[in-house]
Amino acid sequence: MTERRPTALILIAEGFHEIEAFVPYYRFLEIGWNVQMLCPQYYESIQGKFGMHFSNFQSVSNFPYKKADILIIPGGRSARFVVTRHQAEVQPLIHDFLSSGKPIGAIGQGALVLAYSKHPSIRNLTLTCEESIQQELTPLVERVVNQPCTVCNNIVTSRSNQDLPYFVKGLFHVLFERDKAFQAAALQASKTV
Repeated sequence: MTERRPTALILIAEGFHEIEAFVPYYRFLEIGWNVQMLCPQYYESIQGKFGMHFSNFQSVSNFPYKKADILIIPGGRSARFVVTRHQAEVQPLIHDFLSSGKPIGAIGQGALVLAYSKHPSIRNLTLTCEESIQQELTPLVERVVNQPCTVCNNIVTSRSNQDLPYFVKGLFHVLFERDKAFQAAALQASKTV
C-alpha cells in the first residue's frame, strides 16, 4: 500500500507574485510533496504580476482541499483581487484551514486574504506583511510587526519576496519541527531523490 503524499496548496489569482508562488512551489516539490495551484474560480489562464501566464491550476470549488496539509497565499495584486472580488469563493477554504489548525503561509499582501476572512481567530494573530498594507491590517489583527518572518500558532507570514528564505524556513519549522510524521515523510522523500 502506498502512503499518501502530503499536499501543499498555493492560492493564486490574477496579478499573483510569481516569485512568491513558485519558490514555495518548488521547495515543496523538492521534498516529495504534491503541490496544487488553486484559483478562486475557473479561468482559462491568469497573468502574474510580472506578465507570466499560467494555466495549470484548479478552482477552489473543484478541489478536495480538506485533504491538503498546508495553504500558501502569495502576494502581488492577486491578494487585493481575491479580497474584493472572490472572498465568497475562498472564505470556506481559509476557514477550514484556520478551524482545523492546519498551517497557513502568507507572504506580502497575501496577509490581506487571511485578515479579511472574518474568521474569529484572526483577531488574535500577530502577522507581518508588506509595508504598504500594515496600517490596513492593524485594526483587523492583534498585532502587525515589521520583521522578515513571523510564526504565530500555525500561521507563517513574511513581508516580501526578499524574505522568502525566512518564509520557507518558517513553513518547514511549523510542519516538521512540530509534527514528527511530516518530518519522517520529508526525510523519506529526500532519500528517493
